[in-house]
Amino acid sequence: MAHVILFASLFVASGVSSLAFAVDVELMQMSTTGTNASKAWERIVPDEATRRTGATLLMKLKAGSTTFQYDSSYWTDGSSVLNEASGASSSDSDDEDVKMSAFNTVSISALTLCYKTLDNCYTYELGATYTSAQSLFSSGFIRSLNMGYGSGTAAEGKKAWTDLFLPPGTATWYDDFWNGYGGGNCDMQRPGINTQCNDYNWARIGYCVNLPDQSCQPFDGSDADSPVGIGLKTQNWPNNVNAPFGEYFIHGAGSSVVQSFQHQAWLFAGSGPAPGGAAAIGDPHLQNIHGDRFDLMKAGSHVLINIPRGMSAENALLRVQADARWLGGHCADMYFQELNITGSWADAKQAGGYHYSVSQYEVKTPEWVALGKVELKVVHGHTDGGLRYLNVYVKHLGRAGFAVGGLLGDDDHGDVIVPPVACAKHLSLPAGKTHQTNVVSVAEASLA
Repeated sequence: MAHVILFASLFVASGVSSLAFAVDVELMQMSTTGTNASKAWERIVPDEATRRTGATLLMKLKAGSTTFQYDSSYWTDGSSVLNEASGASSSDSDDEDVKMSAFNTVSISALTLCYKTLDNCYTYELGATYTSAQSLFSSGFIRSLNMGYGSGTAAEGKKAWTDLFLPPGTATWYDDFWNGYGGGNCDMQRPGINTQCNDYNWARIGYCVNLPDQSCQPFDGSDADSPVGIGLKTQNWPNNVNAPFGEYFIHGAGSSVVQSFQHQAWLFAGSGPAPGGAAAIGDPHLQNIHGDRFDLMKAGSHVLINIPRGMSAENALLRVQADARWLGGHCADMYFQELNITGSWADAKQAGGYHYSVSQYEVKTPEWVALGKVELKVVHGHTDGGLRYLNVYVKHLGRAGFAVGGLLGDDDHGDVIVPPVACAKHLSLPAGKTHQTNVVSVAEASLA
């Protein structure tokens, strides 16, 4: 069963964290090969989550569970913990409720909520520092007109928050919500922390809406029909639940459809991104097999993986090549637009290998594909402005049996991290200014 993970982070981001590159589609199919392989991947995920957000796990919220419903004492009890041993690692396959001692002790100034996968996240800026998450959730209603969406508008915050739980492309119900009246086209009702709307529609983090076919009623004293968020009490089914909304949020869908939107969530607190140097937030973020992190600053075609290292494209076992382009003009934000996966291992799975493009946009559940002893997945994402991009992940490269080349392997990346001279000024932000791009292309590789 899927889950939700909630993180708290001390760094300030604009809306969606660097962890949160809006995962909509994965184009490759597979199942993890063997129990040991699955466990090996799970062991590295906490390091990946911490690396991306500077985060420390506070809580996991299990899909469909009532453990962390609004009235649960876990939100306000400063001494309780739950299944803390299960917080030692985190992965998309989590299926558990966890409250860590850090929930009661670690100071926070932002929350990062991930839903369904560790790639689908939202950063909620609190606008103040709280001594702990327990202190925050014991503080009464804390209104945020834009749902903590940094410098974004209320409409942008609502869209990003709602898309976390009701993703774009969802058949029927996405259009029903956004093209109705009481939901998509109205202001949020009581958005923020510890919100309590009329008719027992409450959320620890979230906002309230009316039925999609009702007129707008955005005021505190207005009628409400469902919250959307985490830590919920709802007037209709499921009444008390970890996340994400009640039956009246997509009225007419029925409880079985609403249940299909219940997934896992995660909560982290951290000290922020790693210090040292500036980063171009809108450009592809890469991590190679040695854990080195860098931003791709040059457009064009780049070899991400080449096995064996130094082998020609015609004779390679596996070759992953990505096309990075500026979107919005020269020196604008850059994203992966195409991926070619070739080599004899890819040919063994599909004649000619695989080609992916942002134009191949369809909704599938993110999964992995096995290519030889290596596993790989390609994920589609989009920015709030509708720009599409690709992400790629490769794991188990330590099992390849050969040296791994490419930017994600042992090849030098010094040349690609230097921006063109004409773009250097564009990438230098004035003091106190924040880059507004909040999602990025990602390419990551691991030996495990």
